[in-house]
Amino acid sequence: MGRPKAPLIERGAALDAALAIIDEHGVEGFSIRRLADELGVNGASLYHHFKNKDAILVEATERAIRRTPMVILDVPDQDWRSLLLSGSTQLLDLLLSHPTLLPIIIKRRAMGMANRTLDVVTGRLVEAGVPEGSIYPMYEALERFVIGWATREISGGVITGGSDDEPTPHLNSAIEANSFTDRQLFDVAVMGIMNAVAQASQTLDDTAHSRDRATKQPAAGRKPTGPAKAIKGGARATKAASGAAKRTTQKTRRTTGG
Repeated sequence: MGRPKAPLIERGAALDAALAIIDEHGVEGFSIRRLADELGVNGASLYHHFKNKDAILVEATERAIRRTPMVILDVPDQDWRSLLLSGSTQLLDLLLSHPTLLPIIIKRRAMGMANRTLDVVTGRLVEAGVPEGSIYPMYEALERFVIGWATREISGGVITGGSDDEPTPHLNSAIEANSFTDRQLFDVAVMGIMNAVAQASQTLDDTAHSRDRATKQPAAGRKPTGPAKAIKGGARATKAASGAAKRTTQKTRRTTGG
């Protein structure tokens, strides 16, 4: 029997099927055999298209990311804070649409996912004047925050007031006074994280520079230590020896009548 003119496995269809399995059964319920059964093919044939199971998980997740609306790379001149807010919102939307992808997203850096996108964003942040020392901490803080926020929304847990048996009048009043929607609060929190990290990073840089200057130029009135003390002590010793030699010469001249 000759080989079929069209491949039995279409890559996009295989990834869609994999994503559907993950959505329904979770990452733990995904397997090469289950995907092969879904596609009606032999499991071994999948290895002609994908290196292994992890490769399928990564590509299926990246496919879901691409399908999640994003503006992060579409507006070249947007403010850098808006750039990171867009990325954080896109990640949140992805996790809420596909909550079973959460274990993969958590490990995605180790799996090499989204690095190219982050590289492009990093270049834009640097061009916008964001100090390089604050960029990585922002990525880490924002991603951890978004994952935590998504986990909270997925679990459905919210702060609620007390009951008649356990009244909480102050908490109830605070809940009623809240004027934020969930998404408004998310945006405010993300902006706060970015500003806090940028400010803290600048403070750390200023402190390091001040320490370097203090090391190179000892403060006035402060006794030198280490090499500076040795140099100053050597200078005093040289001056003292020079004075002693001069006094000896003068005494010799008076004795000899010179």
